[in-house]
Amino acid sequence: MMIVTAGILEKDGRVLLAQRNPEDYLGLKWEFPGGKVEEGESPEACLERELAEELGIETRTGHIFDARFARRPQGDMLILFYRTKLLSGEPALLDCHAVRWVLPEELTDFDLAPTDAEIASELKDILTGGDGNG
Repeated sequence: MMIVTAGILEKDGRVLLAQRNPEDYLGLKWEFPGGKVEEGESPEACLERELAEELGIETRTGHIFDARFARRPQGDMLILFYRTKLLSGEPALLDCHAVRWVLPEELTDFDLAPTDAEIASELKDILTGGDGNG
């Protein structure tokens, strides 16, 4: 089973979303940025490496927000969603199509990858003090 990490970065009351490249699986869907854990790599180190490679930012991985299983054509995946701290840099389009800092109430307005959509809904409720109904 493949293990994938995703970072939930917050800055000035906004959350970072990245848009997948058009040629990627789920091309042009929005997601919490991250990537695949390589052999011998911890999930935390993976997330910091992936965010540096894809967005050119330095981060520190915090606590797990949630973990989800997903079935994809390339195989089953465990996706670990981490709260992540931005240490330095501004997101650049190094290996993604677009990035946006969005308000918590806007999180579910984007065409998100399926598992990211579930997490976005939960995160939106937490950050906006919602009632858990969307």
